[in-house]
Amino acid sequence: LTILLSNGSLSFYIGYDWDEKNLVELYPEGVTLETGITADTDTAAATEAPKLDIKPTRNTIAAGDFHTVAVKKNGTVVATGCKRYGECNVSSWKNVVAVSAGSHFTLGLTSDGTVLATGKNIYGQCRVNGYRNAAAISAGYDHSLVLLKDGTVLTTGSNQQGQCNVGD
Repeated sequence: LTILLSNGSLSFYIGYDWDEKNLVELYPEGVTLETGITADTDTAAATEAPKLDIKPTRNTIAAGDFHTVAVKKNGTVVATGCKRYGECNVSSWKNVVAVSAGSHFTLGLTSDGTVLATGKNIYGQCRVNGYRNAAAISAGYDHSLVLLKDGTVLTTGSNQQGQCNVGD
């Protein structure tokens, strides 16, 4: 659960994730998450986070299946949640203007049009890392889309339902 509060801060409650067979607790009561939020599993309620200085524009906050990412005003990115596949490895990202979150991966778009990607890449959904001249990004469950400045749409990742067939 992610809540954008009126004062510009974010609140998170992330308590569970699926392993191969069972529901497992990720953040037991009292454990402090990366953003300084303390999980409260008894009440299952989000606790208010410290102000994160989030850019209040489109695509600066995104929720994946088990992780959440946000672009700060200074162009860096914060993430919290499941880290199993590296989906939260965004601390080195700079000059980011937009983010998108897939199942277990994260995309970022920098001010110069470079695409960043991290996380689970089983279907090649992170192969967009390093693409240039991008105007927009979007992460699906296991696929990625990049809109280039010339209007070309690039897709990569799982195409099991035809979700990458964006041609005429």
